[in-house]
Amino acid sequence: MPEGDRWKAGKPDLWVLGLLFLLVLWTFRGIVVGTHEPFMSSMRTFEPWKSNLTEEDQLRRESFADDSVLQTYAWAVYAHEHLREGDFPLWNTRMFCGTPFTANRLTGLFDPLILIPVYLFEPATGLAIIYFIHYLLAAWFMYLFLKCLGLSRPAAVFGTIGYMLMGTYLPVHGFTVAGKAYMPMCFYYLERACSRRDRVGIIGSILSFNFLTITSYPQMSVFALYIASAWVLFSCGPGFLKAVKRGSGLIVLLVIAFLIGAMQHLPMFEFWSMSRRFEPQFVEQLSGVTTLEQFYSPSALLALMFPRLWGDYISNPENNLPMIVLRSFNHAYIGILPAFGFLFLGTVWKNRYARFFAIVSLIGLLSFIWQPFHDFLVMVLPAYRLSKIRAGFTTWTSMIIVSAFVFDYLLLNIRSKPSLTRGVKRSFLWFFGAVLGFAALTAMAYISKGDLASIRITCLWVLWGIVIAATASFLLFLYVRGKLHLKWLIVGIIALQIIDLLPYHEHFKPLIPKGRTCFVTPGIQFLIDKTREDGPFRIFRERYSVMPPNTPMLYDIDEMGGYDSFVSSDFVKLFGDYNEGMTHNERSLYLPTDYMIYTHPWWSYLGVRYLVSPTPMPRLTSNWVLAFDEDQYIYENSDWMPRWYLVPTIIPTNTLEESILSTQWIRPRQNAVVQEIDIEDIPPGLLEDESPDEFDEPVGELQVMFYGSNELRLSANCARDCYLVFADTFFPGWRAWIDDEEVEIYRTNGNMKGIVLPEGDHAVRFLYDPPLYKLGWWLCLAGWILLALLLKPMQKLFGWSKPIEQVSAPEQSADSPDTDNA
Repeated sequence: MPEGDRWKAGKPDLWVLGLLFLLVLWTFRGIVVGTHEPFMSSMRTFEPWKSNLTEEDQLRRESFADDSVLQTYAWAVYAHEHLREGDFPLWNTRMFCGTPFTANRLTGLFDPLILIPVYLFEPATGLAIIYFIHYLLAAWFMYLFLKCLGLSRPAAVFGTIGYMLMGTYLPVHGFTVAGKAYMPMCFYYLERACSRRDRVGIIGSILSFNFLTITSYPQMSVFALYIASAWVLFSCGPGFLKAVKRGSGLIVLLVIAFLIGAMQHLPMFEFWSMSRRFEPQFVEQLSGVTTLEQFYSPSALLALMFPRLWGDYISNPENNLPMIVLRSFNHAYIGILPAFGFLFLGTVWKNRYARFFAIVSLIGLLSFIWQPFHDFLVMVLPAYRLSKIRAGFTTWTSMIIVSAFVFDYLLLNIRSKPSLTRGVKRSFLWFFGAVLGFAALTAMAYISKGDLASIRITCLWVLWGIVIAATASFLLFLYVRGKLHLKWLIVGIIALQIIDLLPYHEHFKPLIPKGRTCFVTPGIQFLIDKTREDGPFRIFRERYSVMPPNTPMLYDIDEMGGYDSFVSSDFVKLFGDYNEGMTHNERSLYLPTDYMIYTHPWWSYLGVRYLVSPTPMPRLTSNWVLAFDEDQYIYENSDWMPRWYLVPTIIPTNTLEESILSTQWIRPRQNAVVQEIDIEDIPPGLLEDESPDEFDEPVGELQVMFYGSNELRLSANCARDCYLVFADTFFPGWRAWIDDEEVEIYRTNGNMKGIVLPEGDHAVRFLYDPPLYKLGWWLCLAGWILLALLLKPMQKLFGWSKPIEQVSAPEQSADSPDTDNA
């Protein structure tokens, strides 16, 4: 189709983009004003902050801002601190005894729109800017995409507002909010690449796919890939050769996008392959019973499509459904008007673009409510098993796009088609009757002191939804009767949509004033002072009551448990072999309830100095002494070892299982378990079976010269041959040097690092220098070169597409202006 026939943005569209900017700004008003700490309110439900808040603050109902606290904010603080020091943090020193940092794509540091705010601004401000930018991009590119599909301006605005204000991914999942922005960006540029020979479309598709895959959940990338593949083949028109040609262009595009992001992908794949989530039993769980079917019947479809009517957590905190179902309802929420619009699917089925997204919606909904169909998709579609976790996002997005087509159809045809006119009149009467009925029921519930009182909140929110729908029907009724101009109909319905959706965005209205969450309590100050005095150590706490996982990172405190999507399977095995209760969650560690576990040597050689508890722990063994009891009970391990130390002897082992078994008998100050060390590399003195009394004197001294996220430099003075234990997780990519000569790092004490250190004075250096990370940068360069070389061939592969099929429209009358200009 000639390029001149394609839609191009004009001045009215720029005004729309400006209005969307103002809507996003208003949504983030609590953050923009700066009087509240963004996203941190849920920390008040944990000690030690809980005890220091007012009763009113403690009783405030919290929205789902959990991952922003559990992961994102702490990571932003860690990244900001190191970036400002000129240190790009590949390694996290404050969680799980050391773990890869940027290898986890959820940190998002390879996305410039995340990296720059994290570097330039304080973490809370930077995080707010990140949310604002990506939220705005989500709105803008969804509007551009809908306009490219041939929708009128009002319908595109309608669909955009439904998309930008739905709850999924905001703000629960931290930096993965980028996925909400890059998904419509992918489709917009891909549509441009498919509809015309557009270099901007091809380059934009590559970059948006790249940013999606390096910042968001893998599920987002998988679903974007499926929909993009279907879209490319669908938009090329009939013909096998056309499909092969267009599909080849998509493959080249995706390969280049992968290469450009290889510095993120390769370390992530390595981390994934060594994590607990790669274990067979966890992978099998991904294809298990869907979230809703665990608790509900297929009638949950109604709850998914009409959560405002059905009831959910935010609108109805007294709902008796399980929390996991309520959270699904919250994330699925797309507003009454889009949901009702989806019911009129038959009116736009002839439009091939509406039909495409309708099929995507139906597949998604069916996979949610019918387990056999979900299992079938798992078998036939690679990586679809990941849909168990985040399948809903693309389903709700597709439903909103279909609803925008329905809205466009109604605007164009409601006066000219008698069946639509009659339907609007009947709908108004039904909804008006429902309003009266539920109003009466709600009044009875408030008056009654019996059973009816328990359903008053549910009735109120059902009434709210029906009032919104009835008002929309009334506006349509007035328009049909010629009592309302089209432009006021459009303004009224979009205003109702905003009114219906905005209450769900209390997420963005921080609940607690700045300084009343995330403050330093006496117990935290005690730990900070000890860190400054004695160097780094580790703590352990009960994750559900004391300090949310990873929040110790905010104060430069290393918490042995933490919370992350990826956890080293060897690290978990170290504890799981002795106490399965500590490792029953695949993302964290739990405080053991068996008090005999606290006598195990691992507490010492891992450097765990303190246990933090909201209540006394009187049954602790004698090596744990109460050190602080003002707002928390903090118990000190009298046998704790520093982050790096020297031992005079080692115990060689051959396997990980043998190493873990041997650690329960070691004396951390005198020996260490070393796995797969060549007997010829062991100085004889390290293997001598001498009595413990001969090792009362230190075998040497260590002085820290530098300790960063990726590097450790020590000055060592050794009175004899000894072994240096670096109590940090053993992981590929670490290298070590003694006096500029590289030496081998051995797996020590099950999952730590260590090197053999000869007698004398030495300069020791450890460096995290993963080869896959460096290879990824070379592949990134190769991707840019391929993009330059293959840009013109890709334009030929994508070629032209068929003209967009508009929804059939009647002749515009004098009193019915063009909806695109309304």
